[in-house]
Amino acid sequence: MFQTTIAKLLPKLPESFVWRFSKKYIAGKDQESLLSKAKIENEKGANITVDILGEEIQNIEEAAYFFDQYMELIPKLADKNIDVNISIKPSMFGLKLDKERCYQYYEQILSHISQHESGFVRIDMEDSSYTSIEIELYEHFLQKYPKNVGLVIQAYLYRSHKDILQLMEKYPEYHLNFRLCKGIYVETPEHAYQDKQEVRESYLRILKSMLKGGCYVGIATHDSWLVDMILQWIKENNIPTKSYEFQCLCGVKENLKLSIIKKNIKNRVYIPYGKNWFAYSTRRLKENPKMVNDIIKSFFSCK
Repeated sequence: MFQTTIAKLLPKLPESFVWRFSKKYIAGKDQESLLSKAKIENEKGANITVDILGEEIQNIEEAAYFFDQYMELIPKLADKNIDVNISIKPSMFGLKLDKERCYQYYEQILSHISQHESGFVRIDMEDSSYTSIEIELYEHFLQKYPKNVGLVIQAYLYRSHKDILQLMEKYPEYHLNFRLCKGIYVETPEHAYQDKQEVRESYLRILKSMLKGGCYVGIATHDSWLVDMILQWIKENNIPTKSYEFQCLCGVKENLKLSIIKKNIKNRVYIPYGKNWFAYSTRRLKENPKMVNDIIKSFFSCK
């Protein structure tokens, strides 16, 4: 109850205070901070994906700013020998506001990023109102950039298992690439599982279908129970390590990340940065009120 109350109050607190707790989960507000954080993660043995913060733009002209940011970032990642691996929310490029413009931005980024050996774009998944049109977006670019584009699938949606089965059946010639996560948006019982264990079971069911179907999977979870179950199943079924990687968010369960790396399993850290850090921080707290502990610690720490 206390944690939930703090989570609701956070958006009303001064940004300077919120930043003290948020900086654990965000590289910073600019590209220099991002590049520095990425280097640190590389030194720990992790791969990285860059996520510029921002979504659900209100004016299509805002999309130009984010497009320019990504285009400017790509050569900088390459110059620093950092993975040229980025994640983009379609709403950031105005998918619902101007589909043609959104597709044009993705086309230009994919064309540019495909020139790099590690070049990859992850089409992020948003709330259920976006699911069908974001799968359509993935299909469009899959056929031209099969090695450079992937999609996020959310295990808590009822439809997700059927969606990936249909994609595998429709595109047997392609090595489909998915990032499988539980799901972060608030969804009603009409669209998504609400029970924690049901979400876990859905996650395992979808993951097994993906790996048995020859897909490459970014196993994105901080759930230690799930990780143990997955590692056991992978071992029992002799799934090759080239078929998957584990993924985590910056600043979350550092010990779990390092334990996976020590097993010589590829691990990728999603590193967010940008001027829209405040909205991201408040949303992350609502998703996980246990982060209130970090707020309390920051209150008693120096700036």
